[in-house]
Amino acid sequence: MKLHKIFTPVLAALALIAGSCSDSYMEDLNTDPSKANGIDPNAQLTTAQLQTYGDLGMVEIYRNYHYAFSQMLMGCWNTTNYGGRHTIDNNEMCRIWTSLYPNAIKNLTDGIHNSEEEGLTNVNAALRIYRVYMMSLITDVYGDAPFSEAGLGYIAEKFNPRYDTQEEIYGAFFNELTDACGALSLSGDKITGDVIYNGDVNKWKKLANSLRLRFAMRISDVDPDKAKQEFEEALMADGGVFTSATDDALIKYMEVSFSFGQDTYSDYRGNALSKLLFGNDPANNPSYL
Repeated sequence: MKLHKIFTPVLAALALIAGSCSDSYMEDLNTDPSKANGIDPNAQLTTAQLQTYGDLGMVEIYRNYHYAFSQMLMGCWNTTNYGGRHTIDNNEMCRIWTSLYPNAIKNLTDGIHNSEEEGLTNVNAALRIYRVYMMSLITDVYGDAPFSEAGLGYIAEKFNPRYDTQEEIYGAFFNELTDACGALSLSGDKITGDVIYNGDVNKWKKLANSLRLRFAMRISDVDPDKAKQEFEEALMADGGVFTSATDDALIKYMEVSFSFGQDTYSDYRGNALSKLLFGNDPANNPSYL
């Protein structure tokens, strides 16, 4: 009984203290001031662009399978052992899937959502165009894949995204590219996070239209009428298409020359795909790399 009398005032005091702590105070107390509250969609575009071919592990599939199947490369152990012998190895063949979805695709999808909320029309269009390109790498390798719901786990709680058929994906590509190209405007917001075209809206229009040409050619055998329609419309679309190598969607990495033994060569830092093509022996590589 005495313990009850002693602890009752203490508990009451603690209740008063707890009640005086407002929700805003607790939120401030649990918020790290060194962390940003949001992400600039421009930065998400930059990150996704650099995640395209910058991961050495992801681009191994190009050397191990793609280049070997097409006989573009042969001789190194990886190329000969996997694609050269038509060996199935899911740990190797899944690299594009397991690298692009949790990285670039997630960044692009989130950036599209953020740019819509912030009214950044041009950035939104660039993100959509680049997402189509990245998804084309996935569907061209694996066929049916999540597209319409990909990357929406946090935004829309789509934790088990629907697998779209490749026909549906390509149909969505044409719609996305047409809409995004039409949304790009010289008088709109600046695309500041673009390491490919440095925010040049006209170049992004050309990329969108040229991708339509590419995808039209890819469906020409299965749906020639649709292919013809998309191809002709892309040629006539506002902004035009690629006409020279200066239009290429290319990330220019820093070139650093250094010596290896008696040889001096350039190391293209950051671009893992070029590192694969360059190989391990600088004395036996073409000079243009």
